[in-house]
Amino acid sequence: MAKLATAAEEYGRQALAEFAAEDSPRWTAYSIELLGLTAHEQGRPDQARDCYMQAIEIYQQVSHRDEERVRGRLPSFR
Repeated sequence: MAKLATAAEEYGRQALAEFAAEDSPRWTAYSIELLGLTAHEQGRPDQARDCYMQAIEIYQQVSHRDEERVRGRLPSFR
């Protein structure tokens, strides 16, 4: 399972780099969000929260629906 999580994180970082280079904020935010999910599943809640907060900052500019969805993940970190 750890091998799959590592691969997921690697692919997530690759997607993040590509979408950021293409100046695609929504897909950049989604990639960051997925990295947060991966971190959460790997037992790294601080990193997951940081990713969610970064994604929220971007989503505020492009998609309030996505912003609210990610905000819904935050109560589990309090």
